[in-house]
Amino acid sequence: MGGRDKGLVPYRGRPLVSWVLDAMAPQVGRLNVVANRNPGDYAALLHATWPSGQVRPDDPDLPPRSGPLAGVLTALRHSTSPWIWVNPCDTPGLPHDLLDVMMRKALQTDADVVLPVTGVTPQDARHHWLCVLINTRVCPHTEQVFASGERKIGQWVRSLHWETVSFDPETGFMNINNLETPHGRD
Repeated sequence: MGGRDKGLVPYRGRPLVSWVLDAMAPQVGRLNVVANRNPGDYAALLHATWPSGQVRPDDPDLPPRSGPLAGVLTALRHSTSPWIWVNPCDTPGLPHDLLDVMMRKALQTDADVVLPVTGVTPQDARHHWLCVLINTRVCPHTEQVFASGERKIGQWVRSLHWETVSFDPETGFMNINNLETPHGRD
């Protein structure tokens, strides 16, 4: 993204994060954002969708630029709910029933973490590690994993009791990582 704050990059006339907030809002009881840059911009976008939502940076005891696991840990530490649902700011086409499907799987299996997987066969399966439902009981374990130096979400998830739910098509989980996307931009 050329150093730009990805969540604020325009996509089809709106910042990327606005698409994610709009997809999540009808599925949740509370909506917050963890953002380390441009908190005022994120607050304005969040409050347009969820007026009581909060924007917070990674907790100050976490090393700067520690990646998404620091954001997950921050969200786990501050949650007042037994579950958090995390999505990256660059997935504008999230399915409208994603949370419901993941929660059903979590309750059926007593999983700590549930995430979507796309692909028709096991050989082409793609795990969407950052579109994840997490039980807050994993906070102490996550603290330990983070303190040990782990920063990869997939490795952290694999250290827990995790399950997947299948979704097709994959476009619902398309993440935009550059300014030239096949699905159009401003």
